Amino acid sequence: MKRILVIEDEDSLRLAMMAMLRKHGYDVLGAANGEKGLELGRAHLPDLVLCDVQMAGMEGFAVLKRLRSQPATSAIPVILMTGCPQGLSARAGMELGADDYLLKPFDAQVLVAAIQARLERHEEIESHAKANEKTLLEILSTTTDLVAIADADSDRLLYLNASGRRMLAIGPADEISELRLSEFHADAETDQA
Repeated sequence: MKRILVIEDEDSLRLAMMAMLRKHGYDVLGAANGEKGLELGRAHLPDLVLCDVQMAGMEGFAVLKRLRSQPATSAIPVILMTGCPQGLSARAGMELGADDYLLKPFDAQVLVAAIQARLERHEEIESHAKANEKTLLEILSTTTDLVAIADADSDRLLYLNASGRRMLAIGPADEISELRLSEFHADAETDQA
């Protein structure tokens, strides 16, 4: 069951959208403001976020920017909603990374169609990315060079190909997640000395 997060500060509209989406078979979370929406987004990693643009406190464009800036939430499809067409345009929302933009009021069929289209597109993109990743890993596993992939923040190894494991005397079933890339290469200062 796909999970949708609705971030809308107008209580009656948020509750109506949540009830309608549940009737269409979605698991639905709701937030009355941007901060709570971000908190729920990070905690539950929904399949899609519906977010009002104009809210007290953190507006929808700020929510979108924060979602896009965090690796865990950066790829979640976001549909922005607004009742005020003036101000920042739909184009501005799309330039910030929104996947769709709905002008309120909209009927249930329009909302459900937009959600289904975004979810289907997201699944296609994920499927294509997984196929590319599989192909890349197959290529990397056959090279005779050491190839390692590390997390940029922690420096911990995420992948080490078979040649790299042989060169470093790490068995094929040995865990590598506690190893750090910096343990296997010299610093630039050391190379210059």
